[in-house]
Amino acid sequence: MGAETANKQIIQQRSFKNLSVTYGGYGNFSFHSVDSNLHRHSDFYEIILITAGTYEHTYGGRTEGVTRGTLMLLSPYSTHQLYTEPMQATHFVTCVDQEYFRQFAARCFPEDININVLPECFITLLEPKETDYIELLAHRLCATQPSLRAADTILYLTLMNIINEENKHTDSHPNYVDQLISILNNPVNLNTSAHDLCEDIPESVSTILRNFKKHTGYTIVAYKNRKRMELATEMLINSDLKITDIAFNLQYDSLSYFLRAFKKEYGITPSEYREKHRKQRQ
Repeated sequence: MGAETANKQIIQQRSFKNLSVTYGGYGNFSFHSVDSNLHRHSDFYEIILITAGTYEHTYGGRTEGVTRGTLMLLSPYSTHQLYTEPMQATHFVTCVDQEYFRQFAARCFPEDININVLPECFITLLEPKETDYIELLAHRLCATQPSLRAADTILYLTLMNIINEENKHTDSHPNYVDQLISILNNPVNLNTSAHDLCEDIPESVSTILRNFKKHTGYTIVAYKNRKRMELATEMLINSDLKITDIAFNLQYDSLSYFLRAFKKEYGITPSEYREKHRKQRQ
């Protein structure tokens, strides 16, 4: 099953709130040997460790192979899928209540982790010894009486890997951040998806998106929206283009969407903005 087939499946909602309460912030400690449908998380984080074989992991419209030792952290409301042929691979999974996750990160890594800029899908490959250790802890969690200390240790190691991955790529300003900014400053690229923008950069999409926000203060989507508004105001003041043409030039899907976005940003319509600022210049 490829990405195209996977994305056609119905996105399913899942909630483990009741389980999280049962285990004091955690829930659904289990090993799986079958695939999952494309699904969207509820308000919890999900930790996954591939323990054997190879899965196809679909996220953000892309599918890639993940093997033993792959550790994943999925943020609330992210959408993804794991697929493998029956009995060809296994993975461990648990969910973490969103509030418990925030409190744990703030307590253990107050200076190192900003929850608000964590990638929706963090993926890293562990060393064999670390994989073995987390798998041992995972088996303890699946016992009749789960050990919350083991659950906290897995969460701690997951966050440590996020910090280590960030440190690899944030010692200097990545060249690709400036490259992306230059691309997005051209209006013809404002309708290009974030994943397409990252396609030719030899780095994982999650790392690119994380570093872009770290160095600009904006997600790529937020930066595109900001740039659209900046260019819109320039065109309104310095040109006689019709409002419809401005919306078209800025790659908006419809005039009505542009009008709503502009009024939400500035509190007035584009026509009112043009009239107001032209009067000020007279």
